[in-house]
Amino acid sequence: MKKLLIFGLSLTLFACGGKKEKEKETSTQTETTTEKATASESTPLKGVIKEIKKKDHGLSVLVTLECLTDEKTTPNLFYTKLLDDDGLACTVELMESPKPMFDFKDMYKGDKASGWLAFKYPSSTFKPKKLVFTKILSGEKLCEIEIPE
Repeated sequence: MKKLLIFGLSLTLFACGGKKEKEKETSTQTETTTEKATASESTPLKGVIKEIKKKDHGLSVLVTLECLTDEKTTPNLFYTKLLDDDGLACTVELMESPKPMFDFKDMYKGDKASGWLAFKYPSSTFKPKKLVFTKILSGEKLCEIEIPE
């Protein structure tokens, strides 16, 4: 129990540590008609949607993330959400995901991770707007990717 408490405190202190200035990116690029890239001045990851498969009550997204910072960055399955205009969210569905599923791993500057994420809509009126990856403890956005129409 003592080790768990120390580990939790260490994670909290690490998450609250100093942050380095992030280099500003001045452009976004589209690689093909089925890909959409986003580059943000304030997020440590850059995301690209390679392909989208729509279903009756959900969708699957083939996504690639690239780490832009020198600090270790770890996207997390449970903190990855698909949002609509009203802020309604749905989480990743493990059993519905096409293969290969996105590999949630530690990333360092220049590292890339790619794979499929599946989502089941929470209502019949849900219209997906953006895919958001968030840090576990701080709630800081790691990456936000607009879903093309």
